[in-house]
Amino acid sequence: KISMAYLRAVLTPDELSKVHFVDASRVTDVPRQLVDLVFSSNTFQSLEADVVRDYLKIIADRARGFYLRDAVAKYRPEDLLGEESKPLDKSNPTAMLGLCHEVIDVFDEGALRDARARFEEVYCPSPGFRLVGSAPVQAIPFYQHVMYKVA
Repeated sequence: KISMAYLRAVLTPDELSKVHFVDASRVTDVPRQLVDLVFSSNTFQSLEADVVRDYLKIIADRARGFYLRDAVAKYRPEDLLGEESKPLDKSNPTAMLGLCHEVIDVFDEGALRDARARFEEVYCPSPGFRLVGSAPVQAIPFYQHVMYKVA
């Protein structure tokens, strides 16, 4: 709802008519047509790895461009909030969501650099896409903006 309200404010009605929101669980219901851009924000690190891989295959098959914003790795909530959390290992199902399972110290620049590189690699929809932009989210440096286009 917030995204749509923002888009109504910044896009013309004609531009807005070209925007379609699709829940990840319904992406296979979308007609098989080529789209200019798939936009995904804060979704992949909360989905099972097989679901993410299926989603990436659909994107590779149906999109000319793909924008993703998500966490580059797993992190311990207590590193940010000072509160005890469940262990981030295979005993905790949330630790195995997404494609980036490494647990990093979000204040370690070297760990962030390595995690960003891995993130860029594993979330590229297919070898037919190339990375055209990548930058940390300014307010949350363990999140990354990435943009891929068909090569």
